[in-house]
Amino acid sequence: MTRHETFVQPTEPICHRLFFGLLPPQDVVDRIDALTDGLGPAKTRVRSGHLHITASIFDDLPFLPPRLQEVATAAIASIQAPPMQLAFDRIVANGRTACLVQSEVPPALKAFQRQLAAALERAQLPLRRGWKFHPHITLLYDPQEAHSAQIVPISWKAEEFVLIHSLVGLTQHVVLDRWPLIEQPRLL
Repeated sequence: MTRHETFVQPTEPICHRLFFGLLPPQDVVDRIDALTDGLGPAKTRVRSGHLHITASIFDDLPFLPPRLQEVATAAIASIQAPPMQLAFDRIVANGRTACLVQSEVPPALKAFQRQLAAALERAQLPLRRGWKFHPHITLLYDPQEAHSAQIVPISWKAEEFVLIHSLVGLTQHVVLDRWPLIEQPRLL
């Protein structure tokens, strides 16, 4: 059976949102989808191809400045971070969203995000006003009930990060670039 998606004319102007993120591999996406199926009704379910952890995000813009991607890409050229093991072991729903979260954020993920934020700051590319790094994967918007529950951990080894252009209002994510997370050799 083929699923057809219908183009819906947005009722509000389209916003352009750029963010750096970590994407789960397809086998993990499948596990997350199965878990989300059991969460009950919600206004909106996040599409499988949009599941991610936001590592840094820029303000929404009415248009995409021509050089923003180029400047952002150049800014992060110095980032050196190893692959990292990620494990999400809780579901938290607050009436606005339902998300996968971690009981403990791995030090490697914190270090990677700090490196990313510092590189963008050096390039004078400010992050979204008021945004703070709280690693999570949003599953649903407007779930019908608030709750928090432990789950069997959903884990994977993140081996790359991406720059995504989100067309808010069209529900589209376009991966603009990918960078590997590489283990740095130890000097003797």
